[in-house]
Amino acid sequence: MRAFASRHGSSARQNLEGIHEVLRTIALAGSEPVLGQLLPLTRELLEAEQALAYRLDLREDGPELDFVHVLGAGPPERIVPAAIAFVRRAGPGVLGYHFPRPLPGERNVLFNSATGPYREHYRASPLVREFFPSLGFRDPELLRVLVCDGPHILSWFGVFRSRPFEARQAERLALLVEPLRRRLQLEDRLRRLAVRSAALDVAMEAMCVPAVIVDRQGRVVHANEAARALSAEDRDALLERARSQKAANDFELLPIRAAGLPPHAFVVQRKGPSLRQRAALFGRRHGLTPRQVEVLVALVDGRTNKEIAAALGIQEKTVELHVTAILRKTGAEKRSELITAFWNGR
Repeated sequence: MRAFASRHGSSARQNLEGIHEVLRTIALAGSEPVLGQLLPLTRELLEAEQALAYRLDLREDGPELDFVHVLGAGPPERIVPAAIAFVRRAGPGVLGYHFPRPLPGERNVLFNSATGPYREHYRASPLVREFFPSLGFRDPELLRVLVCDGPHILSWFGVFRSRPFEARQAERLALLVEPLRRRLQLEDRLRRLAVRSAALDVAMEAMCVPAVIVDRQGRVVHANEAARALSAEDRDALLERARSQKAANDFELLPIRAAGLPPHAFVVQRKGPSLRQRAALFGRRHGLTPRQVEVLVALVDGRTNKEIAAALGIQEKTVELHVTAILRKTGAEKRSELITAFWNGR
């Protein structure tokens, strides 16, 4: 920043303040994606007429646009389908860089269409002659950077105007590359963390037995549905095993160690769920009351209404009302269908 001011003198002060505002925006943008907020500031800072930021995500059926932010051209809902169709038709070579993994010399490096040996190649490329005009980008001059985390593309970030970009605009954009890269790294890691969290949910639910992740104080930080449906006594027993760091024969404790994370433990019930645990989980899924779950356990155990009434200390007519409510909530027409659904885990 100081070197920039010394080269450009007092007239650069306003531009320096603009750069500072952009950097502050990147640092303090909160949890919202920063590119949409950054684009108008950068467009003004670089004296550009149009601006575009996007990310290409490589999928099995070809490249996809992960996100698009655009200023000075058509709406994104029109641009995205047109861009995807063009990229798929023309192939990755049309992008002007190695895709999906840019070469080391292409990463976090400015490309100015007005300089270097690439000018004629750039102006003659389908990207400039067909792609950008079709999206509404009529200004032929480009200043852009591939913001990368290692070989992984975080964003294609570029600005356009009708006259060539000068060294001062390139210098201003160069000041933004590193803080922008750090911010996009954070966003990308949060996005991948959300995906991993969803995958963890699916994996833990597929286990069909109570499973929890606890921290070093024994507090639950994640639990599957089977664990959430445990009775208070069973839940306390599970947590007690985690706190004592000792697993009994019916439980297994797996330490979790990862760089940058405090120690956690994965506690899993070894045996299949008991009848009461199954009933609690089944009742949770179908919105049964605690008393209806008790009646369900007795039904599955083969008891008659009279036996259930005696065991629970209620009237036989009350049992009939509970059975009718259970059938209605679960969508079963008769007891045999209810019991089949119960053991099938539906």
